[in-house]
Amino acid sequence: MIVHPFLARERLQVCGGRLLVETFNLVGIVLGDVIEPQREWTIDGLYSPIWGRALGGIRARVRDQKGFVSFINQRDLEFLLGIGTAGKWCSWLGEDYVDPTDRRWVGFCTDEEDLKDDLYARELDVRFHQEELTGSPVLPEGLEIDRLLGINGGTDVKELLTLRLDYDPLTGEYPDRRFTAVDTRWARIEREKFPWHRA
Repeated sequence: MIVHPFLARERLQVCGGRLLVETFNLVGIVLGDVIEPQREWTIDGLYSPIWGRALGGIRARVRDQKGFVSFINQRDLEFLLGIGTAGKWCSWLGEDYVDPTDRRWVGFCTDEEDLKDDLYARELDVRFHQEELTGSPVLPEGLEIDRLLGINGGTDVKELLTLRLDYDPLTGEYPDRRFTAVDTRWARIEREKFPWHRA
C-alpha cells in the first residue's frame, strides 16, 4: 500500500488546501489509460482523503499529454502501480482490489470535491504569476480560467470559469486565499463536452 490513510494520518499533512506535503515518490509517474490506450496520465500531486467517501484514501491528481486533468482514488491507483492485485485483500480499505473490468472500478474521474482541489491549485498558480507581474497577489474580477477535465472514463469536458471577487465578503479582507471559499470566488460560465480525440 502507498499509505494507510486511517492509521498513518501524520503522513497526510497538507501544504495548501488538501494538497499533501508528502509525495510518496509518486509525482511524475506515468499511468496508462484503461479506456484510451494512447492516453497517458502523469501524477502531478497527491491530495488528502475526502472523509466519508466510500473509497477513502488519498487521491492523485493526474494530467494527460493533452492537458486534461483528472483524479484517481488510492485503491485503483495502487492497482495500476502494481501494488494491489485484483481479488487480493486491500487492508486499509477492508475489501478486495478490483481491476478495470469490475463494475466497482472507478479509475480516472472527478467529482465536485476533486474539481475544488483542482481549481484551488490553478488559483494558487495564477496568483503566483499575478504577484510576479504586478507585485500584488490580488486577482482582478472577471479573470477567466479555462480547463480541460476528465470527468469519468470516456467523458471529457472543457470548462470556462470567471473570478467573481477576490475578497472575503464578510470581513472585506483581500486577497481571499481561503480554500473553503474557492468555489464561491469562481463561477462556471460554460461547460461543454470536449472528447479527448478532438483536443
